Amino acid sequence: MLLMAAFAVFAAILVFKNPVSINPEYIIVPPDEPTRISIPRFIFENGYLPHGDEADVILGGYGGSYAYFPGFSYIFMALFMKIASLFGAGEAGLVIAARLVNLIIGLFTCHFVWNIGKLLFEKSPFRLMFFAMTMFLPQIVYVNTYVNLDSIAICAISVILYFLLGMKKKGVSVRSTVGLAVGIVLATLSYYNTYGIILGAALFFPFLFIKGDADTEGRKSRSDTKKMVRFGLIVVGVWCVGALWWFVRNAILHNGDFLGMRTLREAQTLFRELTGVYPTPTPFSKGQPIYALFTIKGLMYQFFASFVGVYGCMNIFANKLFYLVYLAIFFAGAVLFVIFGKKSSYSSFYGMLILDIAITYGLWYIYCYAFDYQFQGRYLLPAAIPMFMIVSKGYERLTIRMESKWEGANYIPYILTGVLFGLFLYYYVFVVMKAYALV
Repeated sequence: MLLMAAFAVFAAILVFKNPVSINPEYIIVPPDEPTRISIPRFIFENGYLPHGDEADVILGGYGGSYAYFPGFSYIFMALFMKIASLFGAGEAGLVIAARLVNLIIGLFTCHFVWNIGKLLFEKSPFRLMFFAMTMFLPQIVYVNTYVNLDSIAICAISVILYFLLGMKKKGVSVRSTVGLAVGIVLATLSYYNTYGIILGAALFFPFLFIKGDADTEGRKSRSDTKKMVRFGLIVVGVWCVGALWWFVRNAILHNGDFLGMRTLREAQTLFRELTGVYPTPTPFSKGQPIYALFTIKGLMYQFFASFVGVYGCMNIFANKLFYLVYLAIFFAGAVLFVIFGKKSSYSSFYGMLILDIAITYGLWYIYCYAFDYQFQGRYLLPAAIPMFMIVSKGYERLTIRMESKWEGANYIPYILTGVLFGLFLYYYVFVVMKAYALV
């Protein structure tokens, strides 16, 4: 509870402190918020979801609209705006009301991340380390303080992983299956870059019904197919009720384009023909090879830095040492996970995590290379929880190997937790608050 309260305090300060003006002089305006809030504002003012071609939701200088894509949390933001308006809230109050939805979503994420830690680690110091690594990553705190879809995407992934891990440890039940399905619904109706975890969950689901552990000698594994189909139909049924409506609606509104991507490209093309305004060329449009992003000076550094924490409109950086320490912690944990790993009944679960990380990164890379040249690391945040599960597990494996030879090994999670909290506090207090004070 103390950790959740600390998260709430740090996030709430930013909810109220982030400026609501879109004046360019405010370097601390959150990225995309001035455009994304147009959708909950439209719902608040009109009482229905926009189709995507309304003038109020079309992005200036872009020609397209976020309304073509899912945005489940926008509905709740509009509801909070409506409640705030009953108390006479002005423009600033309405924006803050919408932001509060993501703060609440962040608290739900805290709950599920802590419980994932309880399932994943036997000792509480590693649960604390995993929680600090995840919920006090500066960028994760930040995306829970302004209007975006990153918050609900991360929360959805925490729900999916919690129920999948619970099924692996305790068995499959109707409750856990419905919980998994709800997480998949939330992921479906957030960002398309969460779909890696949905695919991973679908591939991992059958392994939950294999009798006999892979690390148990003398036992032959067999699959309970009927049970798998029965519980699988529950997942599909809940998903159909909770998420299918969006894609049916899109298909009806946009001539069969259930994803909305073709309609977006057509709107952008028309806008360019009418205005002559073109977006930043992508490496693909310039005929550069697929590996071009790796050759652009500073690109991967900015990508990693904005995954760890770059506030404002992608312009409040810490010093390079700050990001290098994070890189060292993540890299070392991943290497330790591989070095001290062994085949077990959880191998398929970790394989799912690695697949999700690879798909999420791959989707960003292809999108940045071919469609929209943006190197914002927050697009990789849907892979953060799976990545930190692996990294934290690596340090746990190291500690278990070393504790019989060196008593000090048990201090490893405490030291890392202290470092992670220290890094967050340094960035939040001495970098972010300093930048805010200048405006």
